[in-house]
Amino acid sequence: MGLDLCYRCRTGSGQFRPGVLDHECRAAAEYPGYVRRDFDHRRSGDYLRYEFQGPLSLVVPLDGEGGVAMALAAAPRTSGKKLVVVNLTREFTLKRERITALDGISLEVREGEFVTILGPSGCGKSTLLRIIAGLAEASSGQVYKDGRLIQGPGPDRGMVFQSYTLFPWLTVRKNIEFGLTLKGIDAARRRQIVDHYLDIIGLAAFADAFPKNLSGGMKQRVAIARALANDPDILLMDEPFGALDAQTRLVMQELLLKVWEETRKTILFVTHDVEEAVFLGDTVYVMTARPGRLKARIPVPLARPRSFEVKNSRPFLDLKSRILEQIREESLKAATMMPGGCG
Repeated sequence: MGLDLCYRCRTGSGQFRPGVLDHECRAAAEYPGYVRRDFDHRRSGDYLRYEFQGPLSLVVPLDGEGGVAMALAAAPRTSGKKLVVVNLTREFTLKRERITALDGISLEVREGEFVTILGPSGCGKSTLLRIIAGLAEASSGQVYKDGRLIQGPGPDRGMVFQSYTLFPWLTVRKNIEFGLTLKGIDAARRRQIVDHYLDIIGLAAFADAFPKNLSGGMKQRVAIARALANDPDILLMDEPFGALDAQTRLVMQELLLKVWEETRKTILFVTHDVEEAVFLGDTVYVMTARPGRLKARIPVPLARPRSFEVKNSRPFLDLKSRILEQIREESLKAATMMPGGCG
């Protein structure tokens, strides 16, 4: 996940006091000296901000009677699920007005599942990820991982942001091994782990390069490798390819699928791109315009492994078209609301 240093210290200069970036200070009490408030960042919530396997999947509505939300709220079934979100709500006050960013979100994620989350700007997608990461607090509801209630950040959840969040004064190798150093892993084992992920992301030749010498796509590869090197149970990805050009974005999508095929990590991936969501995901969740609710859960019945060619197949295009209809409806609603959003 994105890491920063506490008290604005730099690695290798003075006291070694690294820390995780914590916008809401939720981890400060649990990890004193290792976590700091991000003074330059607004508080979260201050602003709204080819083979085809069987028939096309049905869109499963999640709101209204009989929805997943009602069933989970009544009795959370965490057994056998990697992640269970139960009736999650997030509210805050903006200019004396009470705003609901998330309203009654409930979902389940299986071990090793690749889940993509779509929705219009400001529907709360990023807020949902931050709550799961333990970096933001829900107003009500619960999040369970492996049957245990999540109450704050932890190394079992890694996060990759749209911004690259690399330390500019550290080499590629040192950036990837940063979290391993914090965990006290010896140098030989660190080198072994870093070499493994450098090979996976195709940057072994750039191990000693600094971020300023890398392209945007290369920087994001390093950010992904750094998150994976810490061996989290769940990888949370908040529009990680959103700032990349179309060609680099496609390369990164294929690289991520390659990494996922090898590691089988559980992934929650937020995106605005319908094609990206279908190409990557086992399941696509569509969110409504604010207040963010789950509009539909859509299984993606496309065979794996997937390559670029599947994007031109009729099943892919049909599913993409149906999801676009869902998104367009919510985007039109969002366009009538005040600007800004909660991700």
